[in-house]
Amino acid sequence: NKSYLSTLSLVSAIALAGCMGTTGNDMQNAEYEMPAVEYVENLNVNDAPHQDSFLNQLAMNYRSYAIYNARTSGYADIGEMFANKAVAAFSGETPYPESLDNWPVADEQESYDLYTGYNDMIALFHQDATIENPKLAAEVQAKYDCWLSARASEQNATANQCKERFMKSLNTLRDCDNGRV
Repeated sequence: NKSYLSTLSLVSAIALAGCMGTTGNDMQNAEYEMPAVEYVENLNVNDAPHQDSFLNQLAMNYRSYAIYNARTSGYADIGEMFANKAVAAFSGETPYPESLDNWPVADEQESYDLYTGYNDMIALFHQDATIENPKLAAEVQAKYDCWLSARASEQNATANQCKERFMKSLNTLRDCDNGRV
C-alpha cells in the first residue's frame, strides 16, 4: 500500500511538472495545425495576382492579425481564420467584415458600439471608400474585425486598441474627400 502511494505521488509530480509553465492556449497551439498561418507568414503582397490595392492592404492587415493571434496571443484558431481571410484577399476575393452574429459579445453597450461601427463602415464602403481610399478602408475593416474577435475572445487589451484604431480610421475615412483628408 505504501509503494502504491509512493508510485501515485511520483506519477502526480511528473504530470504536474509537465504542466508547469504552459497555459491552455499554449497547449491548444501545440495541438492545432496552422497551415494558413504558416503560408501567410511568407506572403508578399507585391506578388499578388491582381492590382486591387484595397485587397492587397486588407491581405496585409489580416496577415498581421493572424500571426499575432497564432504566435503571440495564443489563439491559434483565430489566427488560422484570419490567415484564411488574408489568403482570400491576396487571391483577389473580397473577404467580408466579420458579423456580430458569429462573435457573441456579452456587454450590451459594446455590442451596440460594434453594431453601429459595422453599419457606419458598410455605409462608407457603399460610397466607394474602398476605391477612393483603399489603404484606409482596409485598415477600417481589419480593425473592426480585430475589435470584434478580440472582444468576443476576451482579449480585452487588444480589443481596446483595435477599437481605438478602428474609430480613428473610420472618422478619418468619413472626413476624406476623393482620397484626401
